[in-house]
Amino acid sequence: MSADEKMSPLAEAMIKYLDCPCEYFAPANHDENIMRAYAEAKERGVKEGFIPVMVTADDENLLLMLIANIGSNDAFIAGKYNFDIEDVRAYRRKMLAQPVVDANEIFSDNIDKVKRWLNEGIFDSMCTDGEQDILDAEPGNALSSYWDYPGQTLPLILAEIPVKNPWEIFAYVPFGGWNECPGTQELMSAGMAWYKNYKAVPAMITSSQLEFVLPEPVDREGAAKAALDHLAFCIDIMPMSSGDALKYLTDYISISTVWSFWWD
Repeated sequence: MSADEKMSPLAEAMIKYLDCPCEYFAPANHDENIMRAYAEAKERGVKEGFIPVMVTADDENLLLMLIANIGSNDAFIAGKYNFDIEDVRAYRRKMLAQPVVDANEIFSDNIDKVKRWLNEGIFDSMCTDGEQDILDAEPGNALSSYWDYPGQTLPLILAEIPVKNPWEIFAYVPFGGWNECPGTQELMSAGMAWYKNYKAVPAMITSSQLEFVLPEPVDREGAAKAALDHLAFCIDIMPMSSGDALKYLTDYISISTVWSFWWD
């Protein structure tokens, strides 16, 4: 590792929390090495019993949320990141021991709310005067949340999470539970449903963003169902422009191999 690739104390603490084999990537103006390593890790993980996921390395908000979700009251004191790795491991065991609740049970109320808002034109009424009609959907086929301005990747960690099922990643990286972002159980429920229905796998996690990768786009019928699920899971992705937002999301899902979510 060269001098300009030296990890920050924050990145070192993140790797300690992840508690599994990790590879660090310093900022770069391209992502070829990142995607090559991720693809290789996916292939190797099938044989070795892990699932790779990327997390932002110098993301203080992410680490503080990870620490807070395991029940630590002293997450950040005087510039030091405080957690007991045994508490982290205990939290993971606890989450993995619980049955994963059916996603329809968890998000049914949100789906009903989204349907009602769509029928009542709530989203259209939230548009400002300067906003335009929704444009035709463009495919999402590349991870994007590890890019920083101006055109560099963020410091990044590729973690080999020792789990059998993709949705169990969220027991190891419990980044949610703040504002409208789903908590660990909800993340696991959605992740299980989307893997079983669409083979969607969590690939990239930041403090405010989550991206899944799929082997191929979802067919049109599945995309229509998935669009409602996406809005129930993350209302912030609703396009705040006039036009048929649900059709836009359905179109997007039907041509995309990356699903992106973000929360304010």
